[in-house]
Amino acid sequence: MLASHGAVLPHGWMAGDDEMGRPYWFRRRLAAVGERYLFAVPSNTLRRDLEIEPPESSGRGRRPHRPWQSVAPWGQALDEKAWRRIDGRDGAKGPRVVDIVKRRVVSRTHRRQQGDEELVVVVRYRERDNNRVVKVD
Repeated sequence: MLASHGAVLPHGWMAGDDEMGRPYWFRRRLAAVGERYLFAVPSNTLRRDLEIEPPESSGRGRRPHRPWQSVAPWGQALDEKAWRRIDGRDGAKGPRVVDIVKRRVVSRTHRRQQGDEELVVVVRYRERDNNRVVKVD
């Protein structure tokens, strides 16, 4: 649809749920034609964080790589200093407060190989009264 009608449909970027964000090839195809996108990805999607130091080499054998991690445990393991607090729009019960972290990552392809660099943004939604995390996207 984008190839057939994208030039005549005015748009600046595309958004979608984790079914659209799941296939690596789809995200790469959009990037190849210069389309900007913001897709959810399943929390079990494996990524390598490019902003952490790779493990130290023992000097023998292959150099170690950054580990593959799914988004959920990776986000929980991040230092609190990595998160940025944002007071969002006003909600029915007061301001909506979220924490975000933005990182350069690479995903695994369907052939279990390292793909191209992408940007991942993780959002934590907090309960207004007791500051407890209630949802992570």
